[in-house]
Amino acid sequence: MPKVILGVCVCLLGAFACGGGESAESDSGASMTSSDAAAAINLDESACDASDLVIVEVVADDHITLFNPTSAAIDVANYRWCQRPNYDSLSTAGGDSSAAPGASVSFNWPEGFSLSGDRGELALYNSSSFGDGSSIVDYLCWGEFSGGRMSEAESGGHWLGSCSSAAPSGETTLRRVMESSGKSQISYAWGSTTPAISCM
Repeated sequence: MPKVILGVCVCLLGAFACGGGESAESDSGASMTSSDAAAAINLDESACDASDLVIVEVVADDHITLFNPTSAAIDVANYRWCQRPNYDSLSTAGGDSSAAPGASVSFNWPEGFSLSGDRGELALYNSSSFGDGSSIVDYLCWGEFSGGRMSEAESGGHWLGSCSSAAPSGETTLRRVMESSGKSQISYAWGSTTPAISCM
C-alpha cells in the first residue's frame, strides 16, 4: 500500500501532522496540501538520479558548490539564487558560466544573502519566475526557518518538512549527504568531513 508507506515516512520526518494535511500558499496564489507535497517528492532519489544541477555544499560567506549529475554541460546563465527577499544570478556570482557533466562547480557567496548558521534557506531557480515551484531546480533550508521559498519548494517537489539542523558552534560548511534525496532535513550535514558527491 504505497500511500501507507509514504505516510509513515512523512511522520518519521516530522514534516506534517498525519491525516488531513496543512495547506500552503505560494506567491502565485495556488494552494497545496501536505499530502500533495509528499506525493510529489521521491525520498529515495539520490543526487546521481537528478536531471538538473544539485546543491552539494554551502559554506556561509564563502561559496556554494553545485554538482551536474547529467551527461551534458549545463549553461547557468539564466539560473538564479534566491534567499527571499534577496536574489542573484549565477553568471555574476563569480563562478563558471557552465557546469561540466559529472562535475562540481563553485560560485562565490551571493551578495546580500544571510550568513547566519542559526537559520536560512537557499533556492536555485532556472529562471526568474520565483513564485513558481516548477522553476526551482534545488532547495535547502537549515535551523528554525519558515516562510521564504519553502512553500514553492514543497509544491515543486524539492523539499518536505522541517529544515536541516542549525550549525554547531563555529561550523560554516553544510554538505549534502551521499545517497540522500536532498529533499528533507536528513539530507544535509554540517562539517567539511562529509564526503563530497560523486557518481563514479
